[in-house]
Amino acid sequence: MIKTSCSSLRRSDIIVFPMSSRLSGDEIIKRISHFDDVQVFDGRTIVHEDQIRFAFLHALKAFEEGKNIASKLPLEILLRAATTRQISVAIKNIGIKDPNYIIVGALACNHSKAELLKLLEGRERKWEARQKDEQSLIKIIQKMVEVQLES
Repeated sequence: MIKTSCSSLRRSDIIVFPMSSRLSGDEIIKRISHFDDVQVFDGRTIVHEDQIRFAFLHALKAFEEGKNIASKLPLEILLRAATTRQISVAIKNIGIKDPNYIIVGALACNHSKAELLKLLEGRERKWEARQKDEQSLIKIIQKMVEVQLES
C-alpha cells in the first residue's frame, strides 16, 4: 500500500501544470525517480489536466485495492494516464519526448509547484486550448475505467 501524507485525497490535492525544462528527458526522469508521487508526461499528448488527476486517483486506488499493474506508483500513474496495461506502450505514447514541453503531476500535500520547477530547472508554461478538450477527456476517463475494471 502506498502511504501519502494526504488524507481524503481530492482533485485539488493533485497539482498539474505544463512546463519547459532545461534538462534532458533522462535527467528529468532521474530527478523525479526519488519520489513516489511525482510523474511527468509529454505535453503534447495530454488532452486535459484532469486526465492526470484521474490517473493519480485511479493509480492510488489500484494500490489500495491490490489491483495495481506496476510495482511502483509513478509507473502506475503513467499506465493509467496512457490507458494501457503495457509500460512500454505508456512510455512510447505519453512519456517525455521534448523536455521543453512536459506536464508535471504531483501530490500537493508533499510538493509545491515552485519546488518542482526548481528541481526540474524549468519555467511554467500556459495550458493550450487543446488541452482543455472535455470531449476527449470523457473518452480518456472511460478508457481509464476499463483498465481499472480489467485489473
